[in-house]
Amino acid sequence: MKNRLLKYQIWRPYNIIGNYISDNLSDHLHNILIKKILINKKKNISLAGNFNDRLGYSSAKKFAQILVNKSVKNKNFILDYRNNKTDKIGEIVIFFLKIFKKKITYKFEHMERTKEKNRNKAILSNENSISILKQYYNKYINEKKM
Repeated sequence: MKNRLLKYQIWRPYNIIGNYISDNLSDHLHNILIKKILINKKKNISLAGNFNDRLGYSSAKKFAQILVNKSVKNKNFILDYRNNKTDKIGEIVIFFLKIFKKKITYKFEHMERTKEKNRNKAILSNENSISILKQYYNKYINEKKM
């Protein structure tokens, strides 16, 4: 007897950066830095988290290709999509300050994090987060000049 139940496929992408630049910037770290430093021209900023917390960014283009290829399969699954090549948040802030060519003071306000580990299967992008952020910023600046 053939199973007629629909297959479910749940994708959970983390820290995806695409080519689309909106006037309504999201509340992700890279956009918070753009908003506070470039748009609001702040000289002092506070950021939630810790200098040593780690983030990994992935490109939306690579994620879309994997999504199309894996979604064709007639299987049930829950998959996380993230980058295991992470950088310290503090290093990302320093990177942005260099490309903004700005000298500002910043501090981190520590926030407690849950100790639970995610146990889902994951596809890891293994991309260079700083390179993805640099491409995003360059596209942002080029669109704002037009």
